[in-house]
Amino acid sequence: MEIEKTVLDTLSKKTVIGDEIYNTDKDENLLQNGMDSFQMMNSIVEIEKELNFIFSDEDLLTANFSTINAIIETINDVLRSDMDE
Repeated sequence: MEIEKTVLDTLSKKTVIGDEIYNTDKDENLLQNGMDSFQMMNSIVEIEKELNFIFSDEDLLTANFSTINAIIETINDVLRSDMDE
């Protein structure tokens, strides 16, 4: 899946979690695993560039980016709503 690969590759490059992200449970809280808000924002910007879209302000909630699954779900929600417009 391209979205999951993009998310994992980005988190690997942009957070202190590094390559361990590939072995991290997808429901594990990334903030409790060492990722801070600065790394989160850098990851968000990189994901937007890689997938060629922009999150709305309403999407930029910590809860939407606290786990791998939450990030993937948020991206899918944004892409679905973009298709509906």
